[in-house]
Amino acid sequence: NTHVLENENFILYPNPSVNYFYFDYYAEIADPANIVIYSIQGIEIKSANQQKTVKGKNHFKVDVSDMPAGVYFCTLKTGSVLMTKQLIITK
Repeated sequence: NTHVLENENFILYPNPSVNYFYFDYYAEIADPANIVIYSIQGIEIKSANQQKTVKGKNHFKVDVSDMPAGVYFCTLKTGSVLMTKQLIITK
C-alpha cells in the first residue's frame, strides 16, 4: 500500500531554485526512490530513478540547470510512500 506523507516529512530547498535543488525526507525503511518532476499540466519532464535510500534521514541533490523557468511538481515515490511538493525554477 502506498500512502501519502505530510509535507513536513519532505523538505525541498532552495525554492525557487536556479540550477539545482535539494530535498530531505525521513524514511521508515530503506526503499529505492524515484524522483519525478512534472509540469503543471502533469507531463513528466525529468526523472531520477532508483536513488538509494536509508532508514532515517535521506538527502538528495537534483540538477535542474537544463530545465526552463516555470512552476513544476516534484514527486518522490518509493515502494510505500508518495510525496509531492511544488517547485519553482527561475533563470
